[in-house]
Amino acid sequence: MQLLNMINFNHLSIILFILPVYQMLFYVVQLFTLRSKKNPVRRLLGFFMLLMLFYILINTSKYFGYSISYKYLFLIQLPVLLAIIPTLCRYVMRITNTSNKYNKSIALYYLPSFSVFALSVIAILLMDSDQKNIFLHSETLLKGNIFQISDFFTIIFILGNFVLITVQVILSSVQYKQIILHIKAIRKKNNASFPWLELSWLHFTFISVIAFVIINVTMNFINPEYNAVWAKVFNVGILITSGLAGYFSYKQDNLYNEVIGLTADKKSSDTSSVSESNFIPVQQDNNLVTLSDEETKEIIIKLQYYLVKDKPFLDRKLRIADVSRAIGISKRKLSYVINREMEKNFYAIINKHRVLEAKVMLKKPQYKIYNLEAIAEMVGFQSKSSFNACFKQITGVTPSDFRKKNNSLINGNNQ
Repeated sequence: MQLLNMINFNHLSIILFILPVYQMLFYVVQLFTLRSKKNPVRRLLGFFMLLMLFYILINTSKYFGYSISYKYLFLIQLPVLLAIIPTLCRYVMRITNTSNKYNKSIALYYLPSFSVFALSVIAILLMDSDQKNIFLHSETLLKGNIFQISDFFTIIFILGNFVLITVQVILSSVQYKQIILHIKAIRKKNNASFPWLELSWLHFTFISVIAFVIINVTMNFINPEYNAVWAKVFNVGILITSGLAGYFSYKQDNLYNEVIGLTADKKSSDTSSVSESNFIPVQQDNNLVTLSDEETKEIIIKLQYYLVKDKPFLDRKLRIADVSRAIGISKRKLSYVINREMEKNFYAIINKHRVLEAKVMLKKPQYKIYNLEAIAEMVGFQSKSSFNACFKQITGVTPSDFRKKNNSLINGNNQ
């Protein structure tokens, strides 16, 4: 209770401004510190997260009264906001493999952002001395009195915040709906298609980013710094939308890399659910690793024994670093043996053991009470869709067909 009394209304405002910054910074650092050189999906995900973080930082500098910083950041504030939705759309198209279906120039996606920035620069160049003095007077910008600077700035402000953002939201929503219908139509024919894609997570990401943009546009019009309550309401909205976007997109990224690991190992297969992906996750650079045949054989034996005996693959968060620590082999050496000597991918090995474990469960009568989603979770898969894809890739049948066939054999033997 004493702690609550110490936190007054002003302290709460500061906390609500700072929390979204640290929240987005966490996701951006996670995405950019992970290797993404050959993963265009992660690059786009990291880029639109970075744009959201940058916009939050610009807003924070404004509402905290950093006049010098905001004076220079003002020109790119609206262009950054206008770049978020196009980057989100490119991310959605890339992860759903519909880039060719909606093939457009990158410059076309970012034309509104570039145009507003160019118009803002032109507006400054066309200012007379009085208007430049108003522009350089920090209080005018910090209080959001953009209409006092010039008529040209007023037009740019309305054009960007109302017209262009509205068009972006409508067009992106229509395109997103078309993509989802396309995915569902393919999955209806083959439920193992797009195994790396969890639609509910993608929905949360898309809706959260759109809501983030709409909230910030509304803030630009209302100027809530004059109303402490409204300022807190908007910041709670930013905190929630940016948090949901980061959380679900990060989960989707982990699932993508898990499933594509199996794709890379089976890239010669003609299974449609896997051949739809052209992306192979980045592997560690193992060129400097040299091992004797005896060392290589010893590492393979240790790895296989550990996987069979301890079943670490049941942990859905298992990473190669966890396995390397458990068997006492450096991550670099283990990665080298798996990729170069065994000619496999780490996730392909892990998912194969998960499928073998699932086959055992699906055959045992005591597991009949569990549905396939529960079985998938028990053996370490992050979603039913990835479980279906990996199971079919390895066994040639879906888990449901495997269970039905096994049940029919048991019933036939009992008769």
